[in-house]
Amino acid sequence: MSFAPGEIVLATFPFSSLAGAKRRPCVVLAAGDSPGEFVVAFATSNIARQKLPSALLVEPTHPLWRQTGLKSPSVVRVDKLVTLHTSVISGVIGSLPADLLMELRRKLKALLQIP
Repeated sequence: MSFAPGEIVLATFPFSSLAGAKRRPCVVLAAGDSPGEFVVAFATSNIARQKLPSALLVEPTHPLWRQTGLKSPSVVRVDKLVTLHTSVISGVIGSLPADLLMELRRKLKALLQIP
């Protein structure tokens, strides 16, 4: 199984405390160096998180909302990253529109302080 940057997948995403995990949508950012591994960013339906500097709001008002496959407004958190193996990724539900993927990459570069 292979995934492309910008695809939205359902995956088991670990809590930052490692106390557990939850199946949730994630945005694929890149393929890892090890076969079958992908770097993903967490997505949440808690839209109050949209105020965080590294958060990207994905709303139904976007003209290409349907291509996301999301069920409700969501916030992609580029400060919540993990490398996952395909064994914990259920599959693709959609993809971010190109403009949102570009904005997500901009926020990731700002978070990591990459010029």
